[in-house]
Amino acid sequence: YAESPPNPALGGKAVTIPVLQEAIYYLNYQSGYLLAAVPMGSGNVMGKGKVLGDFAERDLVADFELSPNSKPHFVMSAVSTTEGWAPLIVIETRSGKVATYRCMAQLMPGSNRPRFDLLEIRSLRRPNPPSKPVGR
Repeated sequence: YAESPPNPALGGKAVTIPVLQEAIYYLNYQSGYLLAAVPMGSGNVMGKGKVLGDFAERDLVADFELSPNSKPHFVMSAVSTTEGWAPLIVIETRSGKVATYRCMAQLMPGSNRPRFDLLEIRSLRRPNPPSKPVGR
């Protein structure tokens, strides 16, 4: 989906337009920031113009509520949906938390920075340890 600028004819509300869209993600472990950019579809014919829009960022230390001195370990994967967008799933393996992000182009004049939202964060269910046999 892409979001338009606020439309006065709609009471100042933005319009969400469904478009097939992917994003590129860069995880900077040293800073704890996750960056995302959306490939630009127009104005890039024959190598002219920009291929990627500006990068938006998320602070994973804040999103996962990690202590500043922690040593997190992240695993991430984008998955496809039938709605035409690819949510990014990020797992912090030490805390057992999983987050879902959406990166979405915004149709704003003079800006090509995407909207980068945290949709959900929750704890993984950890399996119960195997019980010890009785009498041993």
